[in-house]
Formats: sequence, C-alpha cells, structure tokens
Amino acid sequence: MRFLVTGASGLVGHYFCRKLLAQGHGVAPLSNEHKAGLEGEISVDICDSGRICAIAGEVEPDVIVHCAAMTNVDQCELLPELAKKVNWEATKNICSAANENGAKLVFISTSFVFGNSADELDETAAPAPINTYGMTKMLAEGYIAGNAGDYIILRIDQPFFRPEAWQKPDMVGRTLSQLRENKPFPVFMDWHNQPTYLPDLFEIAYKLIEKGQAGIFHAVGQEKISRYDWAIKIANAYGFDPSLARPASSSDSKLSAKRPNNRLSTGKVKSICGMRPRPIDAALADLKAQEA
Repeated sequence: MRFLVTGASGLVGHYFCRKLLAQGHGVAPLSNEHKAGLEGEISVDICDSGRICAIAGEVEPDVIVHCAAMTNVDQCELLPELAKKVNWEATKNICSAANENGAKLVFISTSFVFGNSADELDETAAPAPINTYGMTKMLAEGYIAGNAGDYIILRIDQPFFRPEAWQKPDMVGRTLSQLRENKPFPVFMDWHNQPTYLPDLFEIAYKLIEKGQAGIFHAVGQEKISRYDWAIKIANAYGFDPSLARPASSSDSKLSAKRPNNRLSTGKVKSICGMRPRPIDAALADLKAQEA
C-alpha cells in the first residue's frame, strides 16, 4: 500500500514510517521543523491546505496516517488559537486530502478528549475535555467523523518507545536520565495515565487497516498507573534505585493546564484485533531487550 504520514519526525509518526517501510510499503513522510532522516521526506506546514492537497495528489495514498499535532498540553493552554489552528484546522486539510484521493484516514487522538471519570469509558462515551489540548482534539475528531469518507480514530495516552536524538524524551527517557544522575527527583502522584507502548499501537493500527475497520478505537495501554508508580517500575526494570523517585503533587507546580483522570476501555480493540497494548512491566522488559 501507499501511505502518507504526517508528523514523521515525531515519536509516533517516525515509528510508523520506519515500520511501514520495513514491511515494504510505499511511504511519503511529512514533517515540518524537524527532519526525520527518512527517504522521500517532504517538508510541509500542515496548515497549508493547498500544499497538503497537492502532495496527496502526487502521492495518491491508500492511507493517510495523521500524527502531526501540537501536543504540549500547557503550551496549548497558553496559545489556544495556535492549538486550534494546528490540531483542528489543519486536520480539516488532511481530511480533505484523504477524501480527494479516496484514502482511509487514520487519526491519532488522545484520552484527553475526556475529563475526569470514575467509570471506565468506552468508545460510545461523550467527550468532555477539561483543557485546550483535549478540546482541539475533540473538535478534530468530530470533524473527521462528520466529513471523512473512511476513517479510524485511535485514542492513545502517553506513547513510549525509544525517542530519537532530535525528539523530545518520553516518560521513560526522562525518568532514566534522572535516575542516571543518582539524585532524588520529584514525580507526580496525582497524574494518572494508561501508557501506550508504540510497537503494540502500530500492530493494532495495522490490524484495523487490514481488517477494513472504521470508527473510533481506544488503543491506550491496559494498565492505569500514576506517574510516580510508573517511575518506580522504570527504575526496577533498568536496575536503578527506585527510592530516587520522590512522590510529589502537581498542585505544587505552576502548570497552565489541568490533566484529566480517567480510564478508557480497550475491549473493542481486543475483540477485533485479538490484542491490546501490553502491561507496563512487559513493555519495559521488551524495550530494554531491544536496547541490549
């Protein structure tokens, strides 16, 4: 198949590009400020609708994987108009390009489209974001659902794998850097996530495409955990002193955006794909083995 991937220099987009290329697919990687070092990489601003549609017309993709986004949650809160432009308005351009070429659109979304909830949320739950980032992704989801001919929306949370040198460190990378300094460091106990292991996310996305599936899917990790407990697991997995991670509260930090506390159900993905992102301990063991 022919794939067009936006955000090709980012953690998710770059991983998807490398895996698709390894499988022998044609891939047109799109990036903006950062270069991913991929063959055929195209530099483009996704907010440029004319350029996006022109590129898609040249590539004639079977699938467009839209990973590009403004993901810094606090920056989105401080710059809401820019966040809307990048996360919502630009998605309209990608959607138009997919429709014009009869391509399936795969959109990487987020658990942040929901707010706080004590109940497990499935794909039919109504979004209720509590920050600008979540709101812009919710708007993008709504536009795709109402306008795309064929689409998959994948909601994920805190993706992790092995960032490249130019990429922003993920939770595992940041924690390992702090552990290597052998000095105590604070980690929030009141932020909870369902960390998503990238190799599993790719397999789920690929299976859904192969099976001709469409709609919204929760592809988050199956394990909900606090950042503090996640840091402890990282320390144990890599043989560092877990006591270096010290419990802290986000209320002690001057952050612009609220973070939701919710849990997403992965039953739909499990029933269709026969898998879901693995638990954190298993993912960390696999990640460490790959780095050996």
